[in-house]
Amino acid sequence: MEDWKPAIRFLQELVGELDAGCSVSEKAALLGGATVLLDGLSQVVKDHYQDNSYAREKIHKARWSILAALELDTTNGHDSEQHRSWARGELNTLESVLSKSPN
Repeated sequence: MEDWKPAIRFLQELVGELDAGCSVSEKAALLGGATVLLDGLSQVVKDHYQDNSYAREKIHKARWSILAALELDTTNGHDSEQHRSWARGELNTLESVLSKSPN
């Protein structure tokens, strides 16, 4: 991945589609797309941002929130909408971190 900005934008849109009521195939498609993009962002952080631990944390938390929104990981008693909101927040923060020049 050369440009992380389209990945963040697409993930933001994808998060809006997350719903625990999705069919199994819809969940698989959403999760697959999110996983590929988040893995790409992890590589960008490793390669161009000196493996920034804060950016890695945002990616990890976004991944967990996406899984929880789809009820594929523990929800800790929160509904899908709450997890979507958290995922958006993590992605917004990640975007802010990556917008700064690489270290």
